[in-house]
Order: sequence, then C-alpha cells, then structure tokens
Amino acid sequence: MYVFRERTTLKRWNVDRVAFMTCVFSDLIAKDYQNFCKGIKKYTMDPLLLQYGKGELPSHGRTRMLWNVDVDQMYVPVWVKCNHWIALCISFVTRN
Repeated sequence: MYVFRERTTLKRWNVDRVAFMTCVFSDLIAKDYQNFCKGIKKYTMDPLLLQYGKGELPSHGRTRMLWNVDVDQMYVPVWVKCNHWIALCISFVTRN
C-alpha cells in the first residue's frame, strides 16, 4: 500500500487527499467494534485508532493528515470471513 501510494500514476484522484490503510488498521477496527457493541456509554476508542486518524500511524507511512480535513477518501483492505480480501472505499466528502 505504501509503495502504491508513493508511486501511483493514476489520475482518478488527488493523491494528496487519499489515505491507504493497512490490514492492521482493519483488524483494529474489527476488535474495537466488539468493544463498542458491548456498551456505547462505556466505550472508549483505542488510542491506536486515534493515531491512525491523525496520520501518525502506520509509522512507515506517516502523513500527519487528519481524516475529513486533509483526506477526502480512504481505502481499507478487509478480510471477510477468513476467506477473501475486499477493498473498502470510504468517502468523507459524500459520507459513503
């Protein structure tokens, strides 16, 4: 993902406004969602997720860009039912 982000020549998007997440991020979301479902009032977000949102993680591709401020779209790999991978596209502009 890091190499793709750095070397992409596709002109479909402004590369500076797009974030590519790692599979570690999708695993964190899945685990944190289980805690969220246990009780919304007692829920506190994992500090690692907050660091992703601020662009501080992953450490090898640190951008320091805030989601929904500096980033318009985010691409996330998702492992579905331990069977196959899909790519999830999240748009902060259209809220899709």
